[in-house]
Amino acid sequence: MAVPAHDDEALSILNGGYAAHILVVEDDSALSLVLAHTLKMQYPAFEVTTASSVEQAFGALEDHSIALIITDIHLPGVEGIAFIRRIRERGWHGPVIVMTGDRVEALAEMCGLLQISAVLAKPFDMTALIAATYAALNTIYRET
Repeated sequence: MAVPAHDDEALSILNGGYAAHILVVEDDSALSLVLAHTLKMQYPAFEVTTASSVEQAFGALEDHSIALIITDIHLPGVEGIAFIRRIRERGWHGPVIVMTGDRVEALAEMCGLLQISAVLAKPFDMTALIAATYAALNTIYRET
């Protein structure tokens, strides 16, 4: 799927009164910076918050109206699957994109159970991130 830079449809979402706030949960600070920068360049009107731990992620969920979570599967303290399970139990039902260095097939069953929108196998190209983000955001705003 080709996704144009500064996609007009995605930006029109914001003009309709919706503000997309994306949360990136990644403990590798260099990768977290690259992900946040890529998302901000692609969607300059969208807010991007980063968290390096599950605790920081829960704080961001309390402080912001998060539309999309992009999370690593291996996080310090709590695995990403447990984090996703906990946010679902707490009533957050937005799209989640998972990043993993594991085999993607190992997550197939969890994807359905936890309503995971996409799985990105590390290392992945940033166009894969943009395409997955675009698809996830479109599912949100088509429903409204």
